[in-house]
Amino acid sequence: ERALLGVSLGFLMNVRVVYFVEAYHFSRIASFYCWGFNALLVSGWRFAGEVVRSRASGARAQRALVVGRIAEAAALRRMLAESNHACCEIAGCVETAPDAIRGGEQDGLYVLGLVDELRDLIKEYSVDLVIMIGPNIPFSRILGMGGRFGGASPRFMLVPELRPGADGEPVMMIDIHPGGMIGTNRR
Repeated sequence: ERALLGVSLGFLMNVRVVYFVEAYHFSRIASFYCWGFNALLVSGWRFAGEVVRSRASGARAQRALVVGRIAEAAALRRMLAESNHACCEIAGCVETAPDAIRGGEQDGLYVLGLVDELRDLIKEYSVDLVIMIGPNIPFSRILGMGGRFGGASPRFMLVPELRPGADGEPVMMIDIHPGGMIGTNRR
């Protein structure tokens, strides 16, 4: 971690000063103690923050972006809500239509951007899940991005058909990875 590297470099500079300046010879052990406390405090509070953040994110529903037409995204959100299965919180839609307008709205769901902006939208909205719907999905562009989403590594899912199943059967979603299809989930 960079914090630990910074503390260690500061320690080395401090030891050099202590070694070459006579007035500070008495404080070599103090330099070592300072390094230890700084290493624990600086990197320790960051580690504790990560633990707290990961526990908090485990309690919240996954944030999702829907790639497809806004009407399909709104219909999917409605179907997921009706199936009483809150697998995710849909943050918005990434439109596949080239003439789509950012900010367009349907049933309280907004168009956040176009497919070319997907990488930035994933980072901006802290997305855990990307759900792709419809026949006009540019798979090669989306999956070609691979894992290049900054610090984020969202899951990708495909909804092959956007229709409710018989007798309230949940929506079928297929897990997709850059290497190919892995499995199916019903939500």
